[in-house]
Amino acid sequence: MEFLRRPGGLLECLAAFLIQWYAQPWAALLIPTVIIGLSGAAASCFLEALSSRGSLHLALASVVPLLALQTQYPHPALETSLGLALVLVVLAAYARWPLNRTGTRIMVVWGLGALVYYAAGGNLLLLAGLGVAFELRAPRPRWAVALAWVIGAAGIPWIEHRLLGAGSLRTAYLQSLWLHPFFPGAALHGAVVGSPC
Repeated sequence: MEFLRRPGGLLECLAAFLIQWYAQPWAALLIPTVIIGLSGAAASCFLEALSSRGSLHLALASVVPLLALQTQYPHPALETSLGLALVLVVLAAYARWPLNRTGTRIMVVWGLGALVYYAAGGNLLLLAGLGVAFELRAPRPRWAVALAWVIGAAGIPWIEHRLLGAGSLRTAYLQSLWLHPFFPGAALHGAVVGSPC
């Protein structure tokens, strides 16, 4: 149960579980197809809310990195794909959520940020960046909510590091960051070799 004490541990555990199914040919095709399909649908929904008319080309372009990740077999590629899919699904749900009051929207932003950070670690930074873009592209830009996204991205890792007390503060900000598995020497993925569950 060590994975429950680490931000991003849930995603690591899910990726470790799913990677075992890659030995089955049907699952090796089904898992990436579901992840990419879900990500594409969520990206389309989010982009439609962002630009009011949507763009199929942009939605398809947003899943190209996921397609590129599928050319690599290692565990971090699956974890990264799951993290990006989670961010897109959360953003699509948030964009469709009828929140009228600024205070309510800020509380939802911080709640979603905490859940995403706990489940997917550093993917919170991508969520916050796209969240800020969404708030500033609104017909009437919501500056306070955009600032709440930034404060959440900066403060949530620190708060959860204090609550969970696992690892260093630097690791709290970079844990499961969606790009770091591809940088040489990035030793922040402690459980890549073995199953974190």
